[in-house]
Formats: sequence, structure tokens, C-alpha cells
Amino acid sequence: MKSLLRLPASGTRPRIVGSIDGVHRGHTRGWAFDLAEPTSRLSIRMVDASGGVIAHVLADRYRADVQKAGYGDGHYGFAVPISDLAVVETARFLCGRLGAELPKPGSNTGHIASRTFVRGGYVLCLDQRPTGPALTGWAIDRHHPQERRIIRLRAGQQTLAEQRATLYRRDSVEGSSDGFHGFSLPLPANTGVLFVVDLASGLEFGIS
Repeated sequence: MKSLLRLPASGTRPRIVGSIDGVHRGHTRGWAFDLAEPTSRLSIRMVDASGGVIAHVLADRYRADVQKAGYGDGHYGFAVPISDLAVVETARFLCGRLGAELPKPGSNTGHIASRTFVRGGYVLCLDQRPTGPALTGWAIDRHHPQERRIIRLRAGQQTLAEQRATLYRRDSVEGSSDGFHGFSLPLPANTGVLFVVDLASGLEFGIS
């Protein structure tokens, strides 16, 4: 079964692109890429509401999914050793000298809407953002909330990215769900019609 979601038309792309993927295994993970200087590695500052620096890391970890999406050599990932959700949700993540802020899934930063698909007990929620370099969202089978769905992003028959949905998303918490059902899939720079596929159920959702 296929459904089609049209994403908003992209405006001018910012110089710094990237995303906060979410919290996983005790770390807040994400990636950041400078379109003007693709060989550079950006410093990431995690700051609190008053601007105080909570943590400072370098975005130089290899991310195969980021490279496959067309972003340089893929060495743009980072992991901040902080998993306190209260801290992460109120913090801002700033990049390099320009201080560009990375969007967080489920926040208002960089998002304009979300679209939810329901098929029986299966729920897929896709965030929509006008210029974001990652497709973020969450997926859950309400009948089996402890299962972690495997989500694939493909163009035609080519797989662009694949991820088990284990990132924390507050908006997925309901009933016996623990909220760890989020995913963040890097989008290629030039996107045509793509498909989000739930591997276990075979459900496909087209996006353009």
C-alpha cells in the first residue's frame, strides 16, 4: 500500500546543514555539514537557555548515511555524552563560527508541519520542513509498542538510507510506548519522488 506526501518546496538552502537525530545509548547524536567548505569539520556547542556552554564537540565522526545522501566524505557526525532529556530538549546546538542552529526533531525549529499515516495499529509520523537536510519522524505499531521499526528511504529501487527507529521522540509517547521510536534519515541534495518503507510490514509512503 502506498501513500503520497508532498513536502513543501525548498527555498534558499542555508550554508550549514545538518540535524540533531536524537538521544540514543547515552548520547545526543547528529551531524553538521558546511556547504561552502565541505572539507571542514564543524565545532558543535550545546548551550543552555542563558547561552552557557554545556558541552563542546567536533563533528568529525563518519556517517555512511550522510555520505550516501551526497554530503562530502561523510565525516560530519557527532555524539554529545549527555542523555538527560530535560537538558537536551531545552538546549540549543550551535555550529562553528557562524553559530547556525541545528534543528531538533519534534521541535518548532525548522519544522512547519507534520503528517501522520495510520494503517490499523501502525502509525508513521513524518516531520515536514522547508529546507532541512534530513527526513525525521517516528514509527510505531501500537499493538506491539516495544518493537523498533526498521525504516528505509529509497529512490526507485535504490536504497538511500536505512535505520532502526530508536531515537527518543516525546510526541510518540502514548499508552505503553516509551517514546524511543524516532528516526532521522539524511536527504540527498536533489530529491525527486522518494519512498519511506517500513520493512516489517511492507508499507510504503511516497514523498516528493
